[in-house]
Amino acid sequence: ARNFLLPKKMAKVADNQAVKELKEQNKSAEIKAQKEYEEAVELGDKMKEMNWTPHQFLTFASIVERESGQGETDRPMIAGVFMNRLKKGMLLQSDITVNYAWQRTGVDVSYSHLEINNTYKYTGLPVGPISSVPATTMEACLQYKKHDYFYFFAIKDAQDKSKTVVVYTKTYEEHTQQVKKAKDAGLWLD
Repeated sequence: ARNFLLPKKMAKVADNQAVKELKEQNKSAEIKAQKEYEEAVELGDKMKEMNWTPHQFLTFASIVERESGQGETDRPMIAGVFMNRLKKGMLLQSDITVNYAWQRTGVDVSYSHLEINNTYKYTGLPVGPISSVPATTMEACLQYKKHDYFYFFAIKDAQDKSKTVVVYTKTYEEHTQQVKKAKDAGLWLD
């Protein structure tokens, strides 16, 4: 009779263990959901401080995300450049937004591409986000660097041409000088 009872006892022990594990998972999920809720409320509060709707914020953050490529450390700086331009009523002049409208990639934008959803022709943000936005980019946009830069571009790293670095400038004249210097040095991205 003992052999017949053991499976029942084992089943009961296994059921109790499963219930315990489910309770632990549920508690963990509740803690995570509460944290995500609090972060969402904080995000909403920060967007209100910026006088932006969630749609506007996600549009802005998507431009920063696509412009920064793999350079997570550059996102707060790039966000700062775009904030400076928006505050001054300048054109954003983002190659990424034009390329998105034309379903292209790359940094080479010509005047023939400048008719659709473009930030070279129209001030302010484009009509909507151009990509999904990870939490790291949202945080970088909320904590953007305050500085005096209005222009930036990426070039090949002189020490390691498989990497890129971002060059920031304050004036358009300085920007064009740095672009020429980068091209002359063979560091311009194709």
